Amino acid sequence: MKSINNVEEICKKAIVYTSRMYKYYDKNSKVDINNTIDLLEKLDCKLNKELINVKIIKKLYTPLMARVMVSEEFKEKVDENKKQKGKRVALKSETIYKGLLEIVKEAKIQLKKVDEDLIKMHKSRGSYNE
Repeated sequence: MKSINNVEEICKKAIVYTSRMYKYYDKNSKVDINNTIDLLEKLDCKLNKELINVKIIKKLYTPLMARVMVSEEFKEKVDENKKQKGKRVALKSETIYKGLLEIVKEAKIQLKKVDEDLIKMHKSRGSYNE
């Protein structure tokens, strides 16, 4: 459960940084974009390490990634400029992190239900020690 919680926290942080990235390219906000991109890359590395520990999340995450990668919305445009590319990449990243966050939240709900069911089952058999 620790790795699932770590994935959740990484996604929340990454969503904040992708939002900053989008604002930088959309509204020329005063953001150190190089630092923001570096932080996102570090979070990606942490995320990939955590996903190794939670195979079920990784399995659910793969279809999300496939959908995003084939989406016309996120494909590179022939004539896009740096600003358009930055906004597209920020939205693509945000979509991935938000999707993964939803997967994690649902997985936590399901794991809690399984845990509660196991406790009930053991209690009904008289084999659960509180």
